[in-house]
Amino acid sequence: VSKHLKGVVVASTDKAYGNHDELPYNEDTPLLGLFPYDASKACADILTRSYSLTFGLRAAVTRNANIYGPGDMNFSRLIPDAIRCVLQKIPLEIRSDGRMERDFMFVEDAVNGYLNLAEALERDEIVGQAFNFGTQQPISVLDLCTKIQDISGSEIPPHILNTAKYEIPKQFLDTHKARQLLGWEIHHTLEDGLRKSIDWYRELFNRAPYLF
Repeated sequence: VSKHLKGVVVASTDKAYGNHDELPYNEDTPLLGLFPYDASKACADILTRSYSLTFGLRAAVTRNANIYGPGDMNFSRLIPDAIRCVLQKIPLEIRSDGRMERDFMFVEDAVNGYLNLAEALERDEIVGQAFNFGTQQPISVLDLCTKIQDISGSEIPPHILNTAKYEIPKQFLDTHKARQLLGWEIHHTLEDGLRKSIDWYRELFNRAPYLF
């Protein structure tokens, strides 16, 4: 490892935990990701902490809730796709039955989490640790889509496909450790974050509709 490297923050996800009945997940919850994406995140998480212990790498892991916000042009993701459909005035297709619950965190709060953790890597007790970041307020997919419609003024009902497979029914994270040891806090409600996101996508849609 380069002597000029001061520290490494690895971005993992709540999916690394897999499916557990006891909620919310804290950092001691076993990593039981079974589906390929979930397992890949769990592996990266474990390897990071292994390298930290074995080679003295000053590294730590963020386990994030679902991040959304301006700049995300991946329209296979729920929130960008929902906003795209609202702007195009077409029905949103929900791949699941709409009842799955997730925690959605605004991108600026996630960035603050990365920065807080990177700065804290100067402290030995932080090195090799994992930290949860999220709002601790899960919401169903259908309720989230309804919020997006309400904020944007859309009245086109979503189309529920109910074809999703290999999805965890409900997930959200206990963020006490990050708040206590890093001084991290959430600064955006879901409504605030969605409004900022919708405004950003709407401005981009008006300037460059071909991107949608």
